[in-house]
Amino acid sequence: MKRENNGILVIDKPVGLTSHDCVSMVRKVYNIKKVGHAGTLDPIASGVMVLFVGNATRMIEYYGEDYKEYECGFKLGFSTDTYDITGQNIDCSYGHVELLAGDEEYGKSDNLTDPIKFKKDCECFEDYVLSKIENSKAKYCKGRYSKLISEKVVSNISKEQVESALLNMIGINMQEPPAFSALKLNGKKLYEYAREGKKVELRPREVDIKEIELLKFDETSQAGSFKALVSKGTYVRSICNDLGKALGSGACMTSLVRTKSGRFNLDNAVRIIDITEDTELHRWDAGLSDFGRVSLDTVRAQGFRNGLNLEIAESEMRKPCENAGKFKRHYVVECREDKALLGMAELTADNFIKHRKVVCSGDRV
Repeated sequence: MKRENNGILVIDKPVGLTSHDCVSMVRKVYNIKKVGHAGTLDPIASGVMVLFVGNATRMIEYYGEDYKEYECGFKLGFSTDTYDITGQNIDCSYGHVELLAGDEEYGKSDNLTDPIKFKKDCECFEDYVLSKIENSKAKYCKGRYSKLISEKVVSNISKEQVESALLNMIGINMQEPPAFSALKLNGKKLYEYAREGKKVELRPREVDIKEIELLKFDETSQAGSFKALVSKGTYVRSICNDLGKALGSGACMTSLVRTKSGRFNLDNAVRIIDITEDTELHRWDAGLSDFGRVSLDTVRAQGFRNGLNLEIAESEMRKPCENAGKFKRHYVVECREDKALLGMAELTADNFIKHRKVVCSGDRV
C-alpha cells in the first residue's frame, strides 16, 4: 500500500536557491503538486525552511505566526540599496569600498557536497539541485553578487557600541522594509518598483525583536555577527541597515542563516539533496504543541469526520498554552485510539467544537 504524503518536511536550504526552487524540488521528489512553506528565505540565506506536503498545506496558517531565529553576518562602513552584500553601494560617505561583481564562491555552502561539473541534462537529483543553484545565480544575481576586495573604512566603532545599539532594538519596533523586497504596494512587488528606478513610500511595519545578541565583532575589519529571535515579517537586512544608521557608520548584511522556525531547528532539518520519496514527514501537528488538543473515541471521531459539531467534555481536552496567541481557541483534533489526526476545530463558549479544517488521514508519519 502506497504511503500518503501528507505532513511537514523541514529542510536546510542551501545558499543560492530561492524558496520557490525548494518547493519545486520537493514536488518532483514526492510527485505531488500541493507543497507550500511557512516563510521565505532569500537566495543569499540558508537554514531552516518548513515545507508542507499534501493535505498538510491546509495548516500553514497555524505556523505563520511562529517566531524565527537567525544568525546574521554584517559589516560596518557602507550601505547598499538591498541592505545586503548583493546590492549596489549607495552611500560612500562612510568610507571607500570596492565591490567585485560575480563572487565565484557564492553558491558554495557547507550544506552541499563538493562542487561537480554541471551537465545540460542532470542524471540525478543531486546534480539537479547543484545545477539549479548555478542557474539561480545567473537568473537572480545578474552579476550583482559581490565580495569585498579592498576597503578603507573610516568608521572606528567599538564592540561595546555595536552591542549597545543592538540591545536598544529589543522590543516592538516600527521597521521600514527594504526597497528590494517582495512586499506588495498597489498589487506590485516593491522590488519591481526598485528595479524600474521608481521610488515609492516604504511604510514601516510593526515587528517584535524578542531577543538579540552580538556573537562576535572585529574592531579592525568592522565586521561581526549577531543572533536574533524575531516575529513574522521582520527583515533581518533592515536590522543591519538600522544598526548602521544608529552607529552613524552604515552597515549591510553579509550572510544569513535561519537556525530555528517555531519548534523546528537545524537538528530537525535535512539537506535538500538527501531527500528521497522515502524521506519521512513529520505529522502536521509537530509544531503545534502549544495548541489545545481534543481526543475523541472512535465513534465520536467518526462523527467529527462526518461534520458533526460535538459537545466536548473536560476529560476529552487539553487546554492550550499561553503561547497559542490568536489561535488559543483552535484545537488539534485526534482519535484517541490510533492517534490519527482529524483536523482543527474552534472551541465555542459552550464547549462545542466547530470545524475549522478537516484533514482525515490515518498517516501517522
